[in-house]
Amino acid sequence: MPGFGLSVERRLVSTTDRLKRARVELADVTSQLELARHAADEARTAALVQGGNAKRESTAASRTVQRLEKVREKLNAEVSELTQRQDELLDSLPPTRPSQARS
Repeated sequence: MPGFGLSVERRLVSTTDRLKRARVELADVTSQLELARHAADEARTAALVQGGNAKRESTAASRTVQRLEKVREKLNAEVSELTQRQDELLDSLPPTRPSQARS
């Protein structure tokens, strides 16, 4: 089926593009998470020393960390799913004949 390979190639390109974007987003969220964890640690320390308003800030910082962790978990799952889909698409590509091989 000659058109089958082109369809797979289009899906492969689309999946690869989505995977690249998801990996970039994952790296960004991971960086934000590291900063948020640092800020939450500082806010916890301030809450122990100062109390009052610092406790509310500490709670807010902890919630931010939790939200970012959930986002990172979803992105990790998306990257895993897209990687698996990419592998499946690569496996389903029709074999190229030596005369069709690109150099």
